Amino acid sequence: MRRFLVGIAIYVLLVPVTWASKGLYIGGGLSLARLQIDQFRADQVGYKAALGWRIMDYFAVEGSWQDWGTFRDTVQSVNISADVDGYTLEALGILPTDGEIEFFAKAGYFDIDANVTSAGVRNGEDGLIVGFGIMGRPAERLSVRVEGNWYDMDDTVVSFSFGVYWNFGRNNK
Repeated sequence: MRRFLVGIAIYVLLVPVTWASKGLYIGGGLSLARLQIDQFRADQVGYKAALGWRIMDYFAVEGSWQDWGTFRDTVQSVNISADVDGYTLEALGILPTDGEIEFFAKAGYFDIDANVTSAGVRNGEDGLIVGFGIMGRPAERLSVRVEGNWYDMDDTVVSFSFGVYWNFGRNNK
């Protein structure tokens, strides 16, 4: 039994090293999101933190946490605000080029929570997220990317973001 537990411990310690050698990356950035619900319409700057694993040149898996801050608008003389945050889990299809630029498309799952203060309601939605973008590599392990996302919700939610990512392990070119 002791050998089994030692084997599990060694495996748990070596898996992150293996992942790093295969294309683990971490990053974050700023995003501009637009929320539109009936007559309520507001734009807000927020932030995003992401962790991903580039499995091969053409495919990656990524999870992110997004906090879009508080959207504010006045509808029929009523001040409304919505504090919005959530997470995503996505698969990325990547089209490498001969240079330092790559294009990508992504699809996945999102789960977003909104705390609407005028109504005192905490509401959440989940569903499909679809996005596209372009990334460049100014240094061997550093990537910058610009992307746009659409969230399949009852309401209209789109976001555009600019981020900086650090690539561990092999050069993910």
